[in-house]
Amino acid sequence: MRNLGLYSFAVVAAFTIGAQAELNIIGDIIIQNPQPGQIQVAPGQPPQRGISVPKPVGSESNIADETDDTPKPDAITLLNDDVLHGALMAIAPAGKGISWKHPSAKAVIDFDVKSIDQIELGDRSAIDATAGSAEVQLTNGDILTGAIKTLTADSLTLSTWYAGDMTIKRVMITRIRPNAALSDVIYQGPTDISTWTHKKTQSQPSWQYKDGGLYAIQSNPIGRQIPGMPDKARIEFNVAWRGYPQFYFSFFSDNVQHYSGNCYLLQISGQSVYMQRYSSTSGSQNLGNANVERFQQPTIKSAKFTLLVDKPERKLVLMIDDEIIRQWTDPNPFGGLGNGILFQPQTQGNLKVSDISVRAWDGEMPAAKDEVELDEDRIAFINSDKVSGQVQTITDGQVSFATEYATLAVPIARIAEIGFSPERAQRARRNKHDVLASFKGSGKITLNLDNINAGTMSGKSENFGDIKLPMRAFSGIKFNIYKARASKKNDLDFD
Repeated sequence: MRNLGLYSFAVVAAFTIGAQAELNIIGDIIIQNPQPGQIQVAPGQPPQRGISVPKPVGSESNIADETDDTPKPDAITLLNDDVLHGALMAIAPAGKGISWKHPSAKAVIDFDVKSIDQIELGDRSAIDATAGSAEVQLTNGDILTGAIKTLTADSLTLSTWYAGDMTIKRVMITRIRPNAALSDVIYQGPTDISTWTHKKTQSQPSWQYKDGGLYAIQSNPIGRQIPGMPDKARIEFNVAWRGYPQFYFSFFSDNVQHYSGNCYLLQISGQSVYMQRYSSTSGSQNLGNANVERFQQPTIKSAKFTLLVDKPERKLVLMIDDEIIRQWTDPNPFGGLGNGILFQPQTQGNLKVSDISVRAWDGEMPAAKDEVELDEDRIAFINSDKVSGQVQTITDGQVSFATEYATLAVPIARIAEIGFSPERAQRARRNKHDVLASFKGSGKITLNLDNINAGTMSGKSENFGDIKLPMRAFSGIKFNIYKARASKKNDLDFD
């Protein structure tokens, strides 16, 4: 049979601009046949056990760095997946419409907010340095950064460059990381795709970046170097999938273009987990496997992976959702000859990777999950000690913390994380005009949007009240965030 290869189909989307103008948008959709040798899984069935490593990609891989100095425009995506580049002009008021300018249109285009999925924001003026090193996570999933000024029984005052002093209701806070930006983090992201290497097919990327995550479009790898990778490293990332988890992750690799470097290779295939030592000259050597039975459940669609690596001791530890799965010791000299990491799905575009971090590890094995009473707060210190009790106040860089035995005054500089009891927590109510805005770098915020005008976004939240924010602080805005999306093969929403 003739190899069908790649076919490109033109898709024409017409937008009517009132009675003044009509704009025709033409794009390309690339359809690619599954590659020979890839694992094929019948719908509703878990994959068969076994190690299946794809053949190394040769010089035909057409690996390209995504770095591009061309100024990036805004891009609006409709709920029907149509995409239009241009410039966001205004949203006023939030429920009425979005004014959009396209260079080929004589008039401004007005979109109904109900038809919008998201807006990716292009180049704007540089953001200011973050005022403070703290990260505050709210009960609705928002993450705000700044400097901790005070904490009372009712509220937290967070000093930020983007909104001045924010007063956040204490019951809306789930945790505080006071020294998040000053920790031993070597890498944290992704924040864009420009520093990652991945394959292009006829100038079409095989991965996309969206809302803080890397999404696989094809079954090709994506990787990057981690300058300063420590000999004792803690590597963490979140993965979401459709069906069952099927992917490779290579680490301490000297090749970020494909897995076939000198590295260690973690393979997840359904409930089966394999750890392999890989050599560019002698191929793979299986160090052992483990089973994760919950991955058989079709309702499980994501997990947090943690790899603890001790290079001098040749020790590898895998944790999934903070549970130790298995420890391996390589009987040979350490096989990773680089500082790269790489992800590759085994199936066509069914993978999302987010919340990647690489930091130094002290070599101590983590203890089992702590069972904390629901009516207690908790503090984790930077030396890994933990204590439960009641957070009373934060003033002048000191945390007043009442325990069963005494009330402690703890310098905030010694604290890695403060966790608040979920028993007293409240969650902001959902509103019709809520949007989710992603900060450049890290963080996200949910707002009941009022308007966007003159480079400023205005809105409100039960978390902190009315607020005005500069648009240059954000990389994107997601609309209709509570509306269920139709399930599509190429839909990037895995949640």
